Amino acid sequence: MTKIGVPKSLSNHSYLYIFIAGFLGGLAALLTPCLFPMIPMTVSFFTKRSKTKAQGLRNAFTYALSIVAIYVLLGFGVSKIFGIDALNAISTNVWFNLIFFALLLIFAASFFGAFEITMPSFLVNKVYKQ
Repeated sequence: MTKIGVPKSLSNHSYLYIFIAGFLGGLAALLTPCLFPMIPMTVSFFTKRSKTKAQGLRNAFTYALSIVAIYVLLGFGVSKIFGIDALNAISTNVWFNLIFFALLLIFAASFFGAFEITMPSFLVNKVYKQ
């Protein structure tokens, strides 16, 4: 008998094993070349912005935990509302991936100077008022 939501290939393993394997996979993802420039930029952002080292560490941990919380809550919410296989269905849907690819191309073109993406003026005005 398999556990709910766990593929048969992992059904013989405990939840702790699955968690540790996922955690180690996430750490291995940090070794990808696209993240190498992000690490010093993120570290320097928190160290330059903060007055003390303790405040910089606190801000960095708050940032990291916020990212974890957002992804966990979104993943849990989507799974609860649309079912366990919803995220897998979305990630393997050809139309979703093509639209996401087109969106990334638009952002890349804007990044390289083809055009400028600007925020709507009412949002800019609202930010400046605060």
